[in-house]
Amino acid sequence: MNIVQKLSISCLLLFAICCLSCKKDKLVTNVKFLGHKGAGSNFFNDVHMENTIPSFAQAIETLDGVETDVAMSLDGTIWMYHNQDVNDYDCNEDPERFIPAMNDEELEQIMLCHETKKDRIYKLSELVAFWESRGKNFYISLDIKPTFPSWVFELVGGRSSYYDKLAASLANLPSMAEGTEKIFLEFDSPRFLSQLKLYEKTEKMVRYYTGDGDMEEHIATALARGYDGVSVEGVKATAEEVQKAKAAGLKVQLWTPYFRDELRPVVDKDPDFIHTDNIHAKKALNIAN
Repeated sequence: MNIVQKLSISCLLLFAICCLSCKKDKLVTNVKFLGHKGAGSNFFNDVHMENTIPSFAQAIETLDGVETDVAMSLDGTIWMYHNQDVNDYDCNEDPERFIPAMNDEELEQIMLCHETKKDRIYKLSELVAFWESRGKNFYISLDIKPTFPSWVFELVGGRSSYYDKLAASLANLPSMAEGTEKIFLEFDSPRFLSQLKLYEKTEKMVRYYTGDGDMEEHIATALARGYDGVSVEGVKATAEEVQKAKAAGLKVQLWTPYFRDELRPVVDKDPDFIHTDNIHAKKALNIAN
């Protein structure tokens, strides 16, 4: 064996040792990561407006799914937008406006601006179509917006009427019932929960209780009201409480750790899902694919 062969073998052995070391250092976890509001308007990525299809498309390149906020227009269309007032990011300075008090035609005219970014408001149906085009291979968590002024709900017959119609609109979105267990709903309304169970296309969606209070209160309320899981701020839950919820048959979503040092302790609590604005979260934690 000549010197070149010996060196080649030595290099191969060194490479193998390094690879084994890298694999050993990889974090193995069953926790799934969802891009909070997609991948827009944050420290790690400021290319896309939040809650837009381009933002969601980028998020699923590195994460397991996306989280978005939804509200229904007067025409019964579900739109994706985080804040109450649509003028928070409106390119024009207009009076306060709310999605449930607006028609689709009005919403279609709005352009959103933030620093150098510009986009429009998207319908939830557009995200569902994108999800279906990708083989329904990522998770979607929908945060149902509840905090509109009372007069807004009165435009459609009251708060209960609004959420009944919202449940019916959700049932019309997926083309098939299959795969809808990858769609989550975060909300607090036993009536809304019951309405969703009436439709074939929404009955498999995972329903998370979210509200005020600590993890113990979330667990008790979710079990009492028939929810499938709990969604709570990560700092409000201990590892023991997360395991208690899971032992009771509940799914657990924790939100919204951002930097690596914030992500690590939340991952250690072993929830089912974590919402994060950091689209590089899995890489930052060196998580094995």
